[in-house]
Amino acid sequence: MRKSIVVTCACAAGLAFCSLANAQNEGRPGWPAGPSKQAANQNDGRPGWKADSSSFVDKLYFTTDLGINWMPNVKLDDIGDSAVINGVFNAFTFTDLKYKTEVGIRWDYGIGYNVNKNFRVQFESGILSNNIDNWSGTLMANLPSFGLAPFGPISGDITDVPGVTYSGKMVQVPLMFSGIYDFNVGEVDHTDKSASASWRFRPYIGAGLGTVYIDNTSKVSGLGSELDLGGRDWVFGYQAMVGLEYQVADNWFLSIGYRFLGLTAADFGRPKLNGVELLALRGNINVKSKAIYNHSLQFGLRIDF
Repeated sequence: MRKSIVVTCACAAGLAFCSLANAQNEGRPGWPAGPSKQAANQNDGRPGWKADSSSFVDKLYFTTDLGINWMPNVKLDDIGDSAVINGVFNAFTFTDLKYKTEVGIRWDYGIGYNVNKNFRVQFESGILSNNIDNWSGTLMANLPSFGLAPFGPISGDITDVPGVTYSGKMVQVPLMFSGIYDFNVGEVDHTDKSASASWRFRPYIGAGLGTVYIDNTSKVSGLGSELDLGGRDWVFGYQAMVGLEYQVADNWFLSIGYRFLGLTAADFGRPKLNGVELLALRGNINVKSKAIYNHSLQFGLRIDF
């Protein structure tokens, strides 16, 4: 009787010890590694294991775009002033003022973050550069104190005046935060590896907000004087984009797209005559633009980290 009790206790103790050892699974030599829920959920980089999530850096990307930029003629606020000089009234007004622009270039670059498979955000900057071909408007004046009889309205380009030349350029530097949505096209499993596979093509749309620095150089020369109508300003900017992206390799994407960039009104300050800033007497002589619009066609490159 006592012998059977001892044997029974010894067997129970052995079974308990084996169960405890298997639960602990300390990885000692000769001990088989029992599967555990923790091990099943870990991603230790072994072949056949798929990452549950990527690190922050793995979701970053670099992007750059280059193309042409068309900026429609930039309209300006009216300029005018009046004063009584030695008892004589003098006045002038410039109306329907505008910068006539030429097609220029736009280059953007930035860094972004893939939020998920379809949505990404990016911070970008760049440069837009367009030459200004001419400055036009309508002038009416009555300046007897300067030996000029009343005249006007006279409309046209400033270079229509004999002996007068014009040069100008408008440079814009945007600082924008944008969100972009990529649409899925074609098969999802990517079994077709050919260059024309439908999944390689992904249309996208996006929008952004930010600020834009404007550097406007605009000078009228002739008749022994130089009139500087340029200036600099920071304004609010907003943009929209649409295009098509093509996946060349796992982390490389090419694109073609259209971008619209709108700017609020800018104040370039008072004109300068031969380097001296003009003073307004009773009117407004600051060179102020109305809203500025840009339309760009660009080719792009995106590289995922």
